[in-house]
Amino acid sequence: MTMRAFGTCGKVGCPALVKAGTGGYCPKHLEQHSQRINSERLDDELRGLYKTARWLRFRSWFLAYNPLCQRIWNGERCPHIGTEVHHRRGLREYPQDLCDAEQCVALCKACHGKHSGDVGHEVYAPTNTGHI
Repeated sequence: MTMRAFGTCGKVGCPALVKAGTGGYCPKHLEQHSQRINSERLDDELRGLYKTARWLRFRSWFLAYNPLCQRIWNGERCPHIGTEVHHRRGLREYPQDLCDAEQCVALCKACHGKHSGDVGHEVYAPTNTGHI
């Protein structure tokens, strides 16, 4: 079992110590942080695109044609089920890519990063669009 150091709460000025891996905030400030993050997400116009009928239809169609994760690690394809549609270019810069199959790949949760668009070193299996 590895020992992890404690750190201070992420709220400026709070001296409380928190365990690593608990979100970085003490219980008092974790709820405040979560509420702030959630309100920012609800106000995000890009988030609204993921609730449109057009996106939901495209997502279902895309995952039906690409059921496996397309990420390639060290020359081998990830064997997990694709549950996320990842946009290879960030939607903030390229909103026209929302339903563009050529700019999307199916990824499992583990392979879907928290970043926007590709990092550059990432390799994917070809996307199946149903066209011959």
